Amino acid sequence: MSPFGIEIDNFLLSSNLARRTKQNYRNRLYEFAEYLSKLIDEPIENVNLSMVYYTPYDDENNIYDQIDPLIIDEFFEANLFKGYSWLASMKSALSTLFKHLSTTNNFENVLPAIEFKLEDHKPEPKIKRVLNRQEILKLIMSIVKYSDNVELDCLLFVTLLSTGCRINEVLSLKRRDIHSENNIFF
Repeated sequence: MSPFGIEIDNFLLSSNLARRTKQNYRNRLYEFAEYLSKLIDEPIENVNLSMVYYTPYDDENNIYDQIDPLIIDEFFEANLFKGYSWLASMKSALSTLFKHLSTTNNFENVLPAIEFKLEDHKPEPKIKRVLNRQEILKLIMSIVKYSDNVELDCLLFVTLLSTGCRINEVLSLKRRDIHSENNIFF
């Protein structure tokens, strides 16, 4: 494991993030480490914390400077094709890492100085379409025609349609969760 990988693991161990968030951040931060390894032309095993903080920008004179916001901007621009969710996840992971580094290692948090704006890449919201009465009746007729358990499937469909619940929320309902006298699900 690279020194940077050890630092990533130490950061994640010291954080009180949820297990799934830690795994997601770990994946994103290793992708960033791969980017840095290509940028400095070193194998990922050789990327260490000082290379994150000090990145060569002039090969002839071997001048080192604090990691520049431009490097992070270029990283995001190079990965625009991965989509908004990936970009948001990566920005969150890097932001949390750099906050950690600024408090534990006296590294400057350069993320506030980047020009990349996540909001500029947010996809347009999908237009929500509401089924009309005829479409609802067609769906119910399809359930009646093709279902092996018409009663259960119709109940499921009507519950989904009338409550706006997600499928797993409805499927996980127990009898004790339904208060029909008040028309309430818990």
